[in-house]
Amino acid sequence: MASKENFKKKILPLAFLLLVLSAGDSFAKSQFIVESVKRFSAAPAKANNLTPSWSPDGRFIIFSTDYYADTANPNNKEIIYAPADGSGSAVRLTYYSERDVSPVWSPVLAEGEVGRIVWAQFNVASSMSGYENSFDLQRMNGDLAGSDKSYLTKDKGDTENQALNPWYLEENNPTWSPDSLKIAFSHSRFDSSVNETHKRLYVMDSDGSSSAGELIAGGVRAISDHPSWCPVKSGLNYDEILFESNMSDISGAAYKGDFDLYKVRSDGSGLTRLTTAASNELNPDWSPDGNYIVYIS
Repeated sequence: MASKENFKKKILPLAFLLLVLSAGDSFAKSQFIVESVKRFSAAPAKANNLTPSWSPDGRFIIFSTDYYADTANPNNKEIIYAPADGSGSAVRLTYYSERDVSPVWSPVLAEGEVGRIVWAQFNVASSMSGYENSFDLQRMNGDLAGSDKSYLTKDKGDTENQALNPWYLEENNPTWSPDSLKIAFSHSRFDSSVNETHKRLYVMDSDGSSSAGELIAGGVRAISDHPSWCPVKSGLNYDEILFESNMSDISGAAYKGDFDLYKVRSDGSGLTRLTTAASNELNPDWSPDGNYIVYIS
């Protein structure tokens, strides 16, 4: 198993106990606490800076900040582009005066490419009739201008998914496939009959050209969230997506109180439960080589 020192170099500082889990079916893990903390001087001061994501070459970081919130827009969050070494100036990529959160950078497939960025934006004027407040996925180029912005789920996604549940729709927590051709994300539905929000996982083409397909049923009333696509293009864990869920078992027939980790292939096959502890295991992510998993417990 990889040493603690190696993992300290790979993971951003978090004020939590982190667990590293073998990506195989066996429950082999080691514990460590990330000790060193580096402040990115380019990040806006006196603000809550959230959900950082590395550029594929490791030179930049994008994140969401509430630095621009004011009396008129107290919940405003925008996407910021900043040098990872703290040098230079941060650049604002979004100007919507809404909540722009959960940005993730696509893998760069050829030298000189800047990749694409997908994020979730809160819309107070959603096209769905009967409910106006929801998160939709947007996409832009990974350049300093954040050029070529476009919606991936607004209108088309809402209209198609409205038939699945007419009460509430929300797309969030996107993750890229290693070839940048697809995106997995969580889709929320509010069921007024039981006054509960349920979340399921979907996969769609990253250019928005196809309808989003449900990855797993996840149980009638379960919450499945925070998908993470394995970054490797071949090998044991190729094409597998990690996620957290409170399904009672892999049949998805019901739900329980705590969350466990699961993995599944992008076509919905190979659903495997990875943890069974009587506690919450949350926010899983793959190591760059696809051999280990980091999560919060």
